[in-house]
Amino acid sequence: MRTGYKGWLVGGFAVIIGGLGVAWATGHGGPISFDRSSTQSRHAPSQALGGYVGSMQSGMRSTGMGTSRITATRLAALVKSGERGVAVSRATNSLTYTASPVTIVVLASPTALHRPGLQWEVDGRINPTVIVPTHATVTVTLVNADSGYMHGFEVTTAQPPFAWEAMRQGRTAFAGSFVHPLLPEYHGTFAFLSTTFIANTTGTFHYICPVPGHAHHGMSGIFRVQ
Repeated sequence: MRTGYKGWLVGGFAVIIGGLGVAWATGHGGPISFDRSSTQSRHAPSQALGGYVGSMQSGMRSTGMGTSRITATRLAALVKSGERGVAVSRATNSLTYTASPVTIVVLASPTALHRPGLQWEVDGRINPTVIVPTHATVTVTLVNADSGYMHGFEVTTAQPPFAWEAMRQGRTAFAGSFVHPLLPEYHGTFAFLSTTFIANTTGTFHYICPVPGHAHHGMSGIFRVQ
C-alpha cells in the first residue's frame, strides 16, 4: 500500500508527516510531498500515528524547526497573558472573546507538563469551544507541550467525525490560520510559534492538529465566529 505524504521545508530541513510519522531531508524551502510504503506502529493496530519523533531524531530535536523555545516558567507567564479578555464557561466548556484583537495560547497535548492524551488545552480547558467576534484579528500561539509527538494547528472548514487525514476533509478556514507541526519538548523546553489571521467569515469551524491521526484521536475543538 502506498501512502501520500506532505511536509514543510524550514531552516534547511524538511519534516514530512504521514502514516509513518516523520522523516528528514535537506532542501531550500517550500512545501514538499512524496509517497512511501505504510507500516504499523504500537499506537494503532493497522495505521501508524503520525508525528512521532523517535530517539534516532534526538540530535535534531533542538533545532525547533526554525521556531523559538520556551521554559516551563516562561510558558506559565505566556499562558497567563492569553487569559486576558476572555469569558470562561465551565458549564459549556467555552471561551468567549468579545473584542478584537484576540490572543489565544494553545497547548498541544501537554503530556510533558501535567495532562496525558491527544488533546488541546486552552486556558485550562480541554478542547473548549472558542468564540470570537466577526472580523476579529486573532493571534494564536501554538506551544507543543508533548514529550514525544509533533503537533501543528489549523482552523479548518472540515467537520467531524474526523478521518485519519482530517486536513484532507476541508480547507484552511482563514488565511494564516495554520501553524506547521512543531517538534516536541526537549530538555525541559517547548517549541512555540504564533500566527495572526482575520476571522472574516461568520460560522462554525474547527481547530485541529493536522498531523495524521491526531484530530481523529481527539485533538479538535469548535471555533465559532459570530
